[in-house]
Amino acid sequence: GALRASAAQHPCAVADPTVAERLCGAMEDSAYLVQLLIGFFFTAASVPLFRLARRSGELPERMLAWCFLCFGLSYLFYEAPFLPGLEALLTPFSFIARLITGAGVIAVALFTWQAFRRDDAWAKWLAIGCGVSIAIGDAMSPFWGDWEGFMALSNPFFWFEWTGQTVPLAWICVEGFLHYGRARKRARFGLGNPSVANRFFLWGMFGFAQ
Repeated sequence: GALRASAAQHPCAVADPTVAERLCGAMEDSAYLVQLLIGFFFTAASVPLFRLARRSGELPERMLAWCFLCFGLSYLFYEAPFLPGLEALLTPFSFIARLITGAGVIAVALFTWQAFRRDDAWAKWLAIGCGVSIAIGDAMSPFWGDWEGFMALSNPFFWFEWTGQTVPLAWICVEGFLHYGRARKRARFGLGNPSVANRFFLWGMFGFAQ
């Protein structure tokens, strides 16, 4: 009773349900706008990466560019059905976003293998295994009626996709922080550039945030 009374007196408590609905609607609209902006950011960030890949001709730069492009497009496809007039496209757009996200994560796995563990056979097979796992999950989920990819309990292939997407993102987190520690030690003795160590740290944080 005392807890209920104190909650009712909280300055954030709203007595009028219509006001609460408007507040929730405003917060949802803001969240959708932020997601769309993130999608545009990732898509725009892929442009200089594609230019860099074209100049270098190297696979890691190309994979990183595709990663950013796919992540950007997936954000846009996930959020577009929440815009007025596009509600009926929720299921097909969600499935397209899943496929694009999977492609982006495969690009992440290939980038990590090529950039950090090119000579390690286990890294090659880990990247391939993640790609196969994502492909199986995406291909089989519709047969279980799980087009959006949210039916974790009733769709056994959900976990193929989940594992295939989670492992590469955890991998870049580990590699980023591991190489950050090494680069920071070298920079401390004047054998490396501190800005390089900072980039490793940011890459690790990117993986952690995902």
